[in-house]
Amino acid sequence: MKIVAVVTELNPFHYGHKYLLQEAKKRSGCDAVLCIMSGQFVQRGSPAIVSMRARAKMALLNGADLVTELPALYATACGELFSEGAINIANSTKKITHLAFGSECGDLEQLQKIAEIQLCESLNFKDILQAELKTGKSYAAAIAEATRQESNGVVVDSPNDILGIEYLKQLKKLNSKIEPLTIKRIGADYHDESFQEKFSSASAIRNLITEKKWTMVKECMPKSAYEILRKETKNSPVRQEVFEAFCLGALLNNNNDNCPDGGGGLREKLFCNAEKLLDYKKAIEATKTKSCTEARLRRIFVQQLFNIKDYPNLNNLNIPTRVLGIRKEKKQALLSVLPNNFIVKNSDWAKFYQSVEFISNKQILQYIKSINNIANITYSILQQKQNEIETECLLEV
Repeated sequence: MKIVAVVTELNPFHYGHKYLLQEAKKRSGCDAVLCIMSGQFVQRGSPAIVSMRARAKMALLNGADLVTELPALYATACGELFSEGAINIANSTKKITHLAFGSECGDLEQLQKIAEIQLCESLNFKDILQAELKTGKSYAAAIAEATRQESNGVVVDSPNDILGIEYLKQLKKLNSKIEPLTIKRIGADYHDESFQEKFSSASAIRNLITEKKWTMVKECMPKSAYEILRKETKNSPVRQEVFEAFCLGALLNNNNDNCPDGGGGLREKLFCNAEKLLDYKKAIEATKTKSCTEARLRRIFVQQLFNIKDYPNLNNLNIPTRVLGIRKEKKQALLSVLPNNFIVKNSDWAKFYQSVEFISNKQILQYIKSINNIANITYSILQQKQNEIETECLLEV
């Protein structure tokens, strides 16, 4: 069996995602599609609009054969670390032969060249990067400019392209045999918040949900996905105001000085603004600058809330991933080829830990799991329901 992996958030699932899954399977010639999906929290430093079980079901009904969780430690991290966690999972099984990702430019050769430039970091590249940082640019903007100059003017500043480059870099670092496959994005841009009928972005759909424009939301999603979304948001809505209160409390009461994104006095600046304003959004607005994005500040809040102190060096270690759902007709075939870091039921944890050689590695894995436990419990509180990971069995569709 050959499997094509797709890294995604599905926040929420829309027609663009369905197209991506269909094309991934078609172009790779694989037997099954695996979604490595962010769990209860996503990279923008916020809770997912509906639970990972609901989003997994959306995917399984619309092209995915298997959905597994990207742990919260990596799902809420910057692009480089987000990619490191996802590619680590993909590379842990030899049955994954391809990695498909959406791209604005759709030019894999160009993206691979840029990935190579960023990995090599020539002396000229480093000099340009440092000079750009000194002007007050964000790290992402400085990297983009250094890359442009090193690549004779090639500009890559679209979100999917940038993330795709990170995937390619991780595959290169691991000397992975997984073959990358890029699929040109169709419809609205990633950050486009305007309604684009069938192919609106996830950002636009989330805005429509906030505004309760359900007729327009329905046009943007496959029927089965929309019905799941509607039921979930009605019965178990995520209380954003509670999340923001949790974040404020965690920042003001947590002495986590090792906060990964809070270096250079940034955590202290955010702390002072939060203490003065006692408002999550206002604290972010008062703290962000040209060189410090809102996304980074959201990550600081999440790192405080989940007590994230570092991102461990994984070396040859395979991180654990919880299998969320599977297509019934492929269950036997898929489960038989998954390595033991794919956790299907709670009893699998013991077998997984027993296979790990060193105490230091076990501590890393337990740290990753502990962050995930905090994230799952927090999300359950936001939804006012039991921790679904501990109470529900494998979802089969």
